[in-house]
Amino acid sequence: MDITTVRLLATNLRPYYAKAMFRYEFIEVPDIGTITADKHFRLYYDQATLDEWTVQQSAAKMIQLTEHLVREHAKRREDQSATPNRWGTAAEEELSDSIEHSQLNLPEGLARPADYDHEPNKIAEYYYRNLPEDPEQGGGTGDGQGGAGDGEGEPGEGSSNNKGSCAGCPNDYEQGGPSKDQPGVSEVEAEIISDQTAKEIQDFVSRHPGKVPGSLERWANTRLKPKVDYRKELKSVVSKSVADKAGQTDYTYSKISRRDDSSGVVFPSMRSPTVKIGVLLDSSGSMTARYEGESTILDQATSEVAAVLKQTGATEIEFASCDTNVHGKKVHGAKDIHAVGGGGTDMCEGINYFDKLPRSRRPDVLITITDGYTPWPDRGPRGLNHIAVILEDEGHFRDYCKAPTWGKVLYRPPGGRFRED
Repeated sequence: MDITTVRLLATNLRPYYAKAMFRYEFIEVPDIGTITADKHFRLYYDQATLDEWTVQQSAAKMIQLTEHLVREHAKRREDQSATPNRWGTAAEEELSDSIEHSQLNLPEGLARPADYDHEPNKIAEYYYRNLPEDPEQGGGTGDGQGGAGDGEGEPGEGSSNNKGSCAGCPNDYEQGGPSKDQPGVSEVEAEIISDQTAKEIQDFVSRHPGKVPGSLERWANTRLKPKVDYRKELKSVVSKSVADKAGQTDYTYSKISRRDDSSGVVFPSMRSPTVKIGVLLDSSGSMTARYEGESTILDQATSEVAAVLKQTGATEIEFASCDTNVHGKKVHGAKDIHAVGGGGTDMCEGINYFDKLPRSRRPDVLITITDGYTPWPDRGPRGLNHIAVILEDEGHFRDYCKAPTWGKVLYRPPGGRFRED
């Protein structure tokens, strides 16, 4: 069986992947016993294995590899500094519902959320954090039913080990970066292909409702949301508030004018008010759970705010951390920001805290950082600019949470690419 015949069937099964599949460079590698792909859209195949598998099985495998590529599992693993084998299992869990929805007949096993008692329809970052250190030593049945292969039922054998760098698990026979002698797709080209594929999926959904797996449709919609550089956007909003406030000059007698007047009348001088920044951090249990090493979402959020405050030069910070209780204090720099909490979540309490501060302590701009698993008040705090930063690190945020309907809202999807609504 020819590999181009496999691609033809695969594009018939998933026409919205056609542009991605026709970027493949086919490379025959004897004795690898499978089909894999690297992150540069090179597809490695063993001809003897192709002859052994049915064309439907080979096409299903090519579709799986293409999903790894367009969902950027290789880049996302690098962003997370994740362990390759554990990440590869998590990546398979993410796309398993898409494979099973289409009842694709994979020739090899596929890791599924049920194998590890995980919730379905989450993302690889979520599954990775909840997998054992060595997924092959634990987890569910790995029976591969429902289009996921026909594993032998041993624990953790639901997925194969040689997934390829397309899934974040490089093989030693893979070629290096693209060059004249080794054609392949660059990282920039890969992003363009992913964008094109997302658009093709949206177009297909509009013509054939209900024919695309739900996770793919969500991925495409999220992919095509306008993306912004989080730090630049946050700095821009904060800087604008600072500039607006700094421009509100007024007279004061606390400092006498230098203007000389022989009449003996004392004239006030001009002053620009000090700009104050407020920071409200969600310090609930979900924000303080440990992930890799000693890092938490809260650690990352605090470092992001510290960077912005340093860039804007703000010196007065009204800070509060909030779970179901508010712990507030006035600090004089990002180094003094420390969160207290670890319980449930109710950001209404935090917003109410800033709303009731006396005028002398009210900030001009308030930055609220949360993972979004919280209620919000019907309106924001009065008389100040509000920026809500939602950290989307626990699955598909939009399926489970709501953002405030007022103020500026920034989202950070997994991997740190920010967008705004």
